[in-house]
Amino acid sequence: MLKLYTTTSTNFNYLGNGTGPTESVESKKALADLQDQLRLLKKDLANKDTLVQELTSVKDANKHVHFEPDRYDPLSGLDRTSLAAARRDLDQCRMKIDGLTHDLRETTIKLAAKDERINELKNENDSIKREHDSISHANNQLRLRLRELESNVNSYDSVANKSTLTISSMQKDAKEKQDQLLELQARI
Repeated sequence: MLKLYTTTSTNFNYLGNGTGPTESVESKKALADLQDQLRLLKKDLANKDTLVQELTSVKDANKHVHFEPDRYDPLSGLDRTSLAAARRDLDQCRMKIDGLTHDLRETTIKLAAKDERINELKNENDSIKREHDSISHANNQLRLRLRELESNVNSYDSVANKSTLTISSMQKDAKEKQDQLLELQARI
């Protein structure tokens, strides 16, 4: 009895939705190429399945209950050759599809790992930015405090200079007064 080979559809769960801003262009292109190749091979496989079914139905249409088709049907050898060639092609297509599906899964896994690494680096970058902002804010606060202290020091220096001038002036006045007092005492 002749066995019919039919295709089965395989569902593949793609890990990413393809819309994330973190996917690299090269990974997207590789993924799209693999998906296109897979789609074309599935289409080719479906065409070959149809051909196998047609060849089988042609052979079955020529079959008679009382006759052996190999013995009395002159086309059965050609049909078998075509059927065998179609089956070989079908097996090759299935192997290609399996290989491409495997490549697609590996690429998807690599893409997911790269996306995860990109997200980790983004989080690390955000953390560093926040730390930098905090340090900049603290630095600005310290600069303001330093200016305030410098202003206070300048004020203190100014007061100290004024005090020194006042003391010098008072000492000079006191000396003059003492000289006048000595002069007055000398006159008396």
